[in-house]
Amino acid sequence: MQEFSLEITKWLTIARIRGISHPNLLLWGQLCVDRDLESSIEYLKELYNRSTNNKKTLKIPSKHEVESEYEKTIAHGAKFVHFGQQGYPELLQECPMPPILMTIKGDLSLLGKKCFSIIGSRSPSLNSINLTHDIASKISMAGFVVVAGLAYGIDAQAHRSSLQHAGTIGVIGSGINRVYPLENTDLYRKMESHNGLVISEFAYDEPPMPHHFPQRNRIIAGLSCGILLIEGKKNSGSMITIRYADSFNREIYVVPGFPGDVRYEGNNYLLKKQIGKLIDCAEDILNDMEGANPQLYTVREKKVRIKEQNFSGTHSSLSPEQIAEFKEDIFNKISATPISIEQISLFLGIPISIVKISILELEISGKVSLDYGGMVFRVLEY
Repeated sequence: MQEFSLEITKWLTIARIRGISHPNLLLWGQLCVDRDLESSIEYLKELYNRSTNNKKTLKIPSKHEVESEYEKTIAHGAKFVHFGQQGYPELLQECPMPPILMTIKGDLSLLGKKCFSIIGSRSPSLNSINLTHDIASKISMAGFVVVAGLAYGIDAQAHRSSLQHAGTIGVIGSGINRVYPLENTDLYRKMESHNGLVISEFAYDEPPMPHHFPQRNRIIAGLSCGILLIEGKKNSGSMITIRYADSFNREIYVVPGFPGDVRYEGNNYLLKKQIGKLIDCAEDILNDMEGANPQLYTVREKKVRIKEQNFSGTHSSLSPEQIAEFKEDIFNKISATPISIEQISLFLGIPISIVKISILELEISGKVSLDYGGMVFRVLEY
């Protein structure tokens, strides 16, 4: 059984704070890796009080609430994995907005293996179901853990076809104890008990909500070095996952579809825009991925890291006045067109930790907005 340690208390408390946007919470959590819980909370309160135009009340969960969720989670047979912890998936941690806390149930060792995501429609054609089975089976037999979203259709087939080989990971849009859709209950149970893993970023007993699924899609993209779209409409959730995968520098593979078939509208759009490689079998993917080094898929710029290492101070050693100067420079370079935190750091020559703390304050003040891809843009006032 996982012990109720100070680290678990810290990250569970941080993950359940309300009153700031979730992307901002994730950003703040990254800045608290080397802090204890008390100093982390005081740090956030200081930032919150320093910012202007706060429209929400900061709500920090009580010790009782944190202990209650821990006890329910452990009783359910699940565990917690937090940002910065040994065993946290390396590729996922390199993403701009990785989960600061995940609840997991099943085979934890799968997090340390090479992963490949398969996504697609909840109501696919029979041909797509058969193709998913063939590709997922062969990809898994080649040693890749198959990642999907435990939804109807393509997701469920990808999980079933890989469960008996290298294993499979399902990322869900609800609390770890909530099976959704209910028709996948048997699949959930099989994955939790043998050669599978279920991951949730949400609180215990949290119901599935529409806005949860785009949030969980970034985890599906972030865990894997490659992703395959079997079948998807242009405005589908699968296309959100592809956008994340593209911004994370992942390999993207696409099955072509008949031009008049709306179910392949997203596939054909991606191929037309030259986003992704056309494939029609597992061998195409395996040949392309052969010898691929996971380090190639990092989304962090090495220049940013070098700049950070060579900087003599950090966000914690700077005065509010010094941070205010950086913040003004940063805000002046942000427009309504999204730009990444890394790009801001490189362009201004400011360490990424300083950029993050400045974005955090600007977002709390309502001047900028941050998304799950780590892109920031100015909030226009009318």
